[in-house]
Amino acid sequence: MHRRADHGRAVLALVAAFVLLGSSRAGAENLLRNGSFEGGKRYWHDMADKQVVQGDAAHGESALRIEKGLVQSAAFELKPGVPVTISFSAKADADTVIGWQCSPCAREIGSKLGQTWGCKHHHPVPIGTTWKRYSVTFTPTAPQDGLWPRPTYMLQFADADKPWLLDAVTVAYGAGADVYVPHREIEVQVDCPDLKGYRDPSANLLEKGATVTLTGSASNPGAQPREVTLRWQLFDYEGTRPVGEPVEKKTVSGTVG
Repeated sequence: MHRRADHGRAVLALVAAFVLLGSSRAGAENLLRNGSFEGGKRYWHDMADKQVVQGDAAHGESALRIEKGLVQSAAFELKPGVPVTISFSAKADADTVIGWQCSPCAREIGSKLGQTWGCKHHHPVPIGTTWKRYSVTFTPTAPQDGLWPRPTYMLQFADADKPWLLDAVTVAYGAGADVYVPHREIEVQVDCPDLKGYRDPSANLLEKGATVTLTGSASNPGAQPREVTLRWQLFDYEGTRPVGEPVEKKTVSGTVG
């Protein structure tokens, strides 16, 4: 889909909202997006040398193969002082030990608390050569400050000395954490490949009159095909004023996009 940026230079820094019609949320809430990797590498970081593989998964069709190094989830918000259960499925090419951390998004604060680096040192988890479910508990204790006004965290996995597979990651309160629960029944994502990133001198802004490409996709982490209607529409930078008319697409599939 292509749109023109006719409403000022900053209009399309954050531009689109995808709305899923006709689907309700699962009973238990997974705070983590794309925890089963049915949506590929979306919402995970440090993924350039990681591979999403098909056909050998604990849930669905996809799992993440990690040859070495660290992977990190997108941010999610936790309730200060309230324990949360982190569950995941894993197996390795040979017996090994991995590590995990639930790190504050403000790395200076996380480093002071020992919650940013040293995954295996702080939280070692031995894993074997067959799929197994693991659950750990984390209680956020990092104090809020002006540089970190919301209690947002990132989940990290790292430090294995053998290649291994990760799948079905859940961050949840209460019942359901030990069984994989999708973040949503259908997970929807949108990208704007014309944005160059905040490290570029453009500061992730687009010139007035630029032609912009938006790409959207949706993944079904469930076991059954679903009929869904996707609606997408451009909004201004503040997310309040629509730019153009909404467009809808109805589809029936195991994975939709």
